Amino acid sequence: MKLTNEKQLKMDKHFLRLAWVTGMNLSKDPRTKVGAIIVTEDTRQVSIGYNGFPSKLKETPERWEKPLKYDYVIHAELNAIMNCPFDTKGAWLYCTHQPCHRCLEHLVNAGIKRVVYNRVYRSLTHKDIWDEVSNLFDEVLQIDDEQIDKIIAAYGYDDLAY
Repeated sequence: MKLTNEKQLKMDKHFLRLAWVTGMNLSKDPRTKVGAIIVTEDTRQVSIGYNGFPSKLKETPERWEKPLKYDYVIHAELNAIMNCPFDTKGAWLYCTHQPCHRCLEHLVNAGIKRVVYNRVYRSLTHKDIWDEVSNLFDEVLQIDDEQIDKIIAAYGYDDLAY
């Protein structure tokens, strides 16, 4: 993991906040609001994604319940890749939550070179795979920020269930 300079850290926090606002406003998941932003190296935002069902699939309250929702939900990171109208090679991804190992694999294949996230995934499975795949990026960085905590509180979102 590389150390990030102050200017870069300021931009990282800005895009993490945008990821949170995206997830909290667009995700219909009643428990876990995940947002992702893809940004070019020169800081142009090119795509957003949030956790949700495939676009034409009927959503019902039952389908949002665990464990059934895991069979339906497309992760925010994958939605951001699929929604991106540009080549993602060399781009950066900002995400509200730590990507799972499967999403990291998709991000590698999409050419994403840097991943920044806010919340640590408490029940991370396949940690050995996650560690191995995360080493394929130029940087994977977890950032805490009190402004993000204020945004989360303002929306009344309790992500402790994550």
